[in-house]
Amino acid sequence: MWADAPTAASVAVAWSPKWHGRLNGVPYGIRRTPDGLIATDLPAGASQLILDYRPDTWDRLGLATTLATLAGMLVWWVRLRRAARV
Repeated sequence: MWADAPTAASVAVAWSPKWHGRLNGVPYGIRRTPDGLIATDLPAGASQLILDYRPDTWDRLGLATTLATLAGMLVWWVRLRRAARV
């Protein structure tokens, strides 16, 4: 993107705290517009804004809960099978 002067920009993507911005390869702040989109301020000249959608603590907690549930179900199934043999 090219701007003749420092300017505000918005991206037509729904804002989430999971979005992280990088401007010209350096971590850069983004914010939410009143409409719920992604916004940032760009300096004059050429800029490349990259947005990364990263997992957060809740994603990791959800994965851990799912894996624990599957492990519990496997243990239950094995115990049920062993009890049926006796």
